[in-house]
Order: sequence, then C-alpha cells, then structure tokens
Amino acid sequence: MKYTFVLLIAALLIACADPKADLVKEIDALTASMVAEDFPSAENMNKIVDLYNQYIAAYPAEAAAYNYMELKAKYLAANSDFEGAVKAYDDVIATFPEGTRKADALFMQAFNYENNLANLESAEAKYLAFIEQYPKHEMVKDARFAIENLSLSDAELFEKLMQLQGDTALVDTL
Repeated sequence: MKYTFVLLIAALLIACADPKADLVKEIDALTASMVAEDFPSAENMNKIVDLYNQYIAAYPAEAAAYNYMELKAKYLAANSDFEGAVKAYDDVIATFPEGTRKADALFMQAFNYENNLANLESAEAKYLAFIEQYPKHEMVKDARFAIENLSLSDAELFEKLMQLQGDTALVDTL
C-alpha cells in the first residue's frame, strides 16, 4: 500500500509539471549564461536556437513565439548560418503576414542577402518588395540607398559615404 501511495504521489508530481514553464526557464538560464560571455559561443547559439524551435513548435500562438522566432533568426545569422536566418525570417513572414513584424523580417532578409550571402539579385528583389509593401516604413530610405549602391565595392561605398558626410558637414556650417 505504501509503495502504491508513493507511486501515485510521484505520478501526480510528474503530471503537474509545467513543460512550458520549464522550457522558458531553460531558455532564460541559457540566455543569462550567454549574456555573461563576451560573445556567445557557437555551441550556445545552436542550443538556444534548438530551444526556440521547441517553444515555437509547442506554443506557436503564444506572444513569446514571435520574439523567439526573431531571436532565432538573429542567432542563426550571428552564427554564420545566413541561409538559416533567411529561412527563419520566412517563417516570421508566414506566421505574421501583416504589420511591422513582416516588414522587419522582409528588410532583414534583404540585408542578409546583400551583406552576408552576396546575392545581390535576391537582395534587390527583397528591398523592392519591402519598399512596395511598406512605403511609409522608417527603413525605406535605407532600402533605397542599399538598392542604389548594390553594385559598389566596399571601397567605393566608403568613398561615397565620406562624400555624403562632407556634403552634410558643409550644409551644417551654412
């Protein structure tokens, strides 16, 4: 009888465990350890992406799912998985097809294509889609600037920026 009672209590404790809260605690603990690092290790970035994937799969309607989707994309890019980051932004766009979340994801896809994957054709297409869909977004000027300068080398772009800075300094003195 004692043995049955102990098993019953153990089963109740296991059944009462909150897997969502446990997953959030695990994410929070790993995040805290990553903050303590100068730059998060590749291993920890892979682990946090796995935890985000678990949360997103289990709780897609939760408000935290979007934050985890966006952070997942950022950690993938930080860990040099730029194709994975673009795909993660595709997931954000599919899950949140309206509003600023989609706008931000679309812009970041273009940015990754331009700066990390050197796929200028895809970058231009994404920037153009961003401008067309969000003409009043605060990043439209940046997208237009990027399109205008996709063909420039880093040295040419630096020179252009220095010229623009000089023109701004001249205007400021007038």
